[in-house]
Parts: sequence; structure tokens; C-alpha cells
Amino acid sequence: MVCALLGVLSTSAQQMVLKYTDQDGVQQVLQMEVWRIDQMQFVPGNSVTLTDTPNIIDFGLGVRWADRNLGAASAKDPGLLIGWGDTTLTNYSTKLQYFPTTTAPAQISASQYDVAKVKWDESWHMPTEAELQELIDACNWEWVNDVENDSVGVVGKLKTDEAKTIFFPAAGYRQGKTEADKTAKGYYWTGMLGQATDKAKARMMSFSEGTPTPTVAEDFRYLGLAIRPVTGPVVVPTGLGTVTASSIEAQSATVTATLTGDLEDAPQVTIKYGTSADNLAYTKTVDEAASTITINLTGLLQNTTYYVKVILQTDNGTFDQTISFDTKKLDKFPVAEAVNLGLSSGTKWASWNMGSTSAMHVPETQYARYGWGDPTGEVHSLYASDYLISQNTSFKNGNIIDIAGTQYDIATVQWGTGWRLPRQSDFEELIRECTAERGTFTDANGVSHYGIKFIGPNGRSILLPAAGLRNSKGNLVSDNSLCAYWASTNLNNVSVPIPIVYSTSLSVDSKGPIYYQLAIRPVYEETSGSSSGSGGGESGGESGGEPGGESGGDSGQTQPETPSAGNAVDLGLSIYWADRNVGSSSASNVGYYIPWGDTQSRSDYSQSTYIHYKNNAYVVTGLQPLPAQYDAASQVWGGDWRMPTMEEWSDLINYCDWVEEGDGFRVYKKGSTKKSESIYLPTSGYKITDKGSVTTMSRSYCTYWTSTLSTTVQYKGAKGMAFLGRPSSDYKTVTVYDRYQGMPIRPVKNK
Repeated sequence: MVCALLGVLSTSAQQMVLKYTDQDGVQQVLQMEVWRIDQMQFVPGNSVTLTDTPNIIDFGLGVRWADRNLGAASAKDPGLLIGWGDTTLTNYSTKLQYFPTTTAPAQISASQYDVAKVKWDESWHMPTEAELQELIDACNWEWVNDVENDSVGVVGKLKTDEAKTIFFPAAGYRQGKTEADKTAKGYYWTGMLGQATDKAKARMMSFSEGTPTPTVAEDFRYLGLAIRPVTGPVVVPTGLGTVTASSIEAQSATVTATLTGDLEDAPQVTIKYGTSADNLAYTKTVDEAASTITINLTGLLQNTTYYVKVILQTDNGTFDQTISFDTKKLDKFPVAEAVNLGLSSGTKWASWNMGSTSAMHVPETQYARYGWGDPTGEVHSLYASDYLISQNTSFKNGNIIDIAGTQYDIATVQWGTGWRLPRQSDFEELIRECTAERGTFTDANGVSHYGIKFIGPNGRSILLPAAGLRNSKGNLVSDNSLCAYWASTNLNNVSVPIPIVYSTSLSVDSKGPIYYQLAIRPVYEETSGSSSGSGGGESGGESGGEPGGESGGDSGQTQPETPSAGNAVDLGLSIYWADRNVGSSSASNVGYYIPWGDTQSRSDYSQSTYIHYKNNAYVVTGLQPLPAQYDAASQVWGGDWRMPTMEEWSDLINYCDWVEEGDGFRVYKKGSTKKSESIYLPTSGYKITDKGSVTTMSRSYCTYWTSTLSTTVQYKGAKGMAFLGRPSSDYKTVTVYDRYQGMPIRPVKNK
């Protein structure tokens, strides 16, 4: 007996119950032992045979069209309403799993899932979207409403010969066993899967009395729609043949993609690439119809693994391939070891300077001291305008405050992913947590020089030679007596970056013009897809979790100007949380300190300089959601990233597991212990301006802005809501702070 499964298997003790409806429509119940489940078999059900005798309409197009629908007795007959990919003609389900899934080809025309091919013969197939669009474009369309003669639908008249026509009945649609009014509209399947990522829909033609010219859209695959078969050649979907990388150098490579199939439609080819397979940050687009497409990638990082995804978008579907390759290492900038000093942040310091070959080596060549924002190491001009960073509009406007990890960072560009210039906070940590000794030191290669030895908490050490600097006149001064090193941080002034560690006071508040030539000692921090180079260094610090949701780097920008957007982590809440702060390239670093409703760090965190304080009063911007122009996450990272609300921080506190880790919190998805289902919140404190200088307060606390403005009457818009937590006491809350104070921001995005 043939039956259709309606119920779900259930078990009680050692029995299972199968509910079904037999071929006579009578509900049946079958009970058997559970152990028999491995003996169950599915057998073929009812098979429908069609006796259609279609005529052929030849408009001189790429294919010829049937004069009637599948299952129709005449051109006026609506025929059968069939689910997309159902070749049995008996599938009335409204569940997608009973129709071809994403494992089926994106184009089912002329395939095993094509009901026209299966039920008529192999010379017929469902029209592709391109074939349907060709017919639509070739005809003028009119609505026909001749109910008496059963002719309700649209007629297409060939533009070049209106005597040639084709009629499509308004067949309506079917959902389950319920059919919509067949005189209202017409819907016809193509063989093309829908473009949405969930693959729940397929492409179809629709028309109505008000819109007689058919249009192509998409709808759920389980709906029953009419099908008008065609005969003739199926356009072979254009596809990707091979994708290879060649001419690989330290900072460039050539990617070659071969295309297969019909190239007549001039497919668009998009190349996405980056240093992580999960975050392809850069994009190039090529529009050309050629069997071989060559793309030159420039501005790459040396000694770095790159991932390249070639995406081919055509009328017949999307095709893609991903490859990877490693760029070469530049000999003029030998990569150092990444030394773990046991610092709280996990940041590692290079064992020698850029351009050196050992700890105390200060080359006599030009590869010893560099201008700020010169990624090549070749510019030794006394004019700021000659440096690459000065050509950047954002820098000119005072908006770039940190070049660490960007295309202006010589350490990143020359040594590869993970390496960067140290920030001011890195120097401060080095001084704060290490023991410093001054004197003349001899390194392992026998090179001696005056400098500073920093001994870390774990006993390991690094040596910084006193390389002096070249001043505004180009003269080398204080060689062998002064340690002067660039930081990546800029004081929001075109000509005044923060450079320097002095051997005399170990201060990091000195500054100089970008054309000064200073030594550079890179730092290394582990990032997704990074490599520490050939120096044999240890692995980097904790990255704060693996990607748990959408990728955050597909922005289409050509180069990032700030540390790029982080990864989205799913903590089981209503939103995704980022794995790092705004302005940070890893979870362990704090990143930017930003006032509430501002979009950048400041050199002054006082009320008088706060951008939302005018005429002795606060400008209230307490709209929810916070407008994008006031949202630092949105402005710096772009895409769907935004600041979290007070309620979203409260959910993080109340519905996740918090564990003290290092100097911060590790926040896990409830019940999970997987790092991939967690984020790390480093302690940060907050910045204020006190007696004319910027001071970081409450360093042992985690403080993070929410996007919510305090609505308490007593504050009159003067305070914003912020998360406050102290790992050592497991204290967590959301409270108020003055809006002009600088705090980190941990972005979120909607699911």
C-alpha cells in the first residue's frame, strides 16, 4: 500500500507510532518496535503522466516557446500549478525541505529537477531567466480579458512582427492545496534559484491587469506556479575555470581567472582579498567579456598569507573560487623575533628596529630612521607634503589619529600582518610594567651601543639602541645618546604626531613634525590570519574569539585608514557583539577613547572642547537609535556596526557568563566555555583633562559607552550611560558619566 507521511515519528518506551494517510484519504496508525526503524524504506508514490501535445512558437529568439503551459489542453488552459523542482506533480507541501535545496544546481533548467524535461521529453526545458527576459524584451504586451472564451491573461506581440503572438493565461498560484483566483494574476517559474542567501525562493515571471508587461521577481519554491516550457539550446551558465596567482612579490601579485561557457552577457567579475579568509577587506571589480581575466594586486604586505576570492556574477547565477598565496619577504627589512615580555596586554615587542639585523644594530645606511607615515622607508624629505600620509584628506582634516596597522604603517607594510607601530599606550605599558636599565649593551651578534634594556615581568628583555634622530635640517643628532622612537598616535594635528621615548625621562608625551627621522621598534599582536614572520617568535595574544556571525570587512573600500572592523560573535543574544573595540586590531588592546556622541579620540577631554557643548549648554542627541553621524562604531567601522544601547549592555551582563581573565573580563555565551563563543573586555578606565593634561582614571575598571543618553532630569542631558565593571571584584553595572569623558566603544550589529 502506498501512503503519504503526515505525522512525525514519536517514541514511547520501546514502541514508535507512524501516522499517515493512505491513497484513499483514510488516516491510518501503525505501531511497531523501535528496533525496526532501520528496516523502513521509501517506495515510489503516485506518478502522473501527461499527454500534452504542444505546438512550437518561433520568434527567432535563442529558444522556441511552447504555445501552452505544462499540463494544459490548449493555449487558453492554465494547466498545472507546480512547485519549483517538483517532477512528480504530486507535491502539495509548504515545507522547503521537500523541494530541491541549495545542493541542487542554481539553474535547474534541463537538469534532473526540470519537470518539463521529465514530463514532456528531453528536448523541452523550463526557461532560464535569461531566456524569459529575452522574450519579455522582444514583445509588446497587452492584457486580455475575454472571460466568455476563457481567455484571461496577457498576449505578447513580437515587436518586429505583431502578427506573431504568444498568450500566457492568468493562472494564479497554489499554496498547499489552496489555489488563488486564476483570473487575477499570472505567475510562471523559471529554472533559476533565487538570489537571496537563504535560497528559499526561485525566480519567476509575474503580470496582472494593471501591469501587463511581465516582470521577473522571486517567490517561495513550494508555491505552485504555471510553467511554460521552451525548446532549443539552454544557455550554458558561464562559470569559473581556474584561478591562479603568479608573479608573487613582497608587495604585489597577479591573479588570473579563466571563464568558461557563454561570455556574451559580459559578466561582472569581483575580486575580494585580504589577510583573513573570513574578512576579505579589499575589493576590485572587472567588467569585461574575456576567457581570461588578469588582476594585478598591489600594495600588499610582505611575508603575509593572502586569501583571494574571485566572484563571477552572471544572469545564470553566481560562481566563486577562493585561493591563497604567501607574499615574499623583503631583504632590506629583515623581520625580527616577536618577544613576549609577559605584558598585561599580550603585546609582543620586536627584538630589533626596522632596518636592523640585531638588537643594537643601527645601520649606517638610510634604513635606520624614518619619517612618520612613510610605509616605504625611502622618503627622507624635510617637507611634510612629500610623505604619503600628508596626501590623505582625513589626515589633513585632523581625523586620522592612529596609523597602526594601516597602509601608512611601515611595520605592517614591510613586515606583514600582525606587525605595527607601537601606540602611545604600548610605550606607556612597556615603561609601567618593565624594569628599565640604561647603559651600553652588547647583543647576541656582538654589536654594542648605548640604549635602554627593558626587562619584562616574565624575565625576558629587549634592547632599544639610542639611535638619535635627524632633525628639521636633516642633521643626525644625539646618536648613541638619545632613544627617540615613533609611536603610531597623532595629536590630531597635521604636523604633530606623538613620537617619542626619551632615555632620560622615559616619557611619551614629546612630539615632533612628521618629517623628523626617528627609529621605529615594531610590536606584534596576533590577529585573524596573521603571521609573525620568519623570526621564530611566539604566537600572539588572545584574539578574543572566532567569527560567530557575519563578516565585518566587506565594505568595498580600497584601503583601511583605521584598524579594520572586527568579527561578529554570537553570544546567544538578540545581537552580535564585536570581538574588539573601535580603534583596536585585537581584543586585548583598548583602542580609541572617544567622548559620548563623538566619532574620534581627542587630545583634550574637557567640557569646553566637547563637540556637543555649545553656548554653555549640552546639545541633546539622545535619539534612539543614535544617529549614525554621532555613532563612532558606525563612522569608523561602517557597515551595520553601531554602538550598543543601555538595554543591550544589560542583557550582556544578565544573560552571559562572565569570568575574570588577565586584567579584564572574558564574556561567554550562557553555558559555553568555547573561546569562539566569547568576547574579551580589557580594562580601560576613562580619560579626562585634568589641570591641562589628559589623565586616564580608574585603570583597573572596564568602562564602555552605551548609545543611550541619561534622561534623568537632574543631569539635563549632561551625562551618558556607560558600562562599568571591575574584574577583581566581579562588579558590573550600567551607570552615568560626563559625556565629554573619553571611553572605549565595543560595537554590535543586528542579527
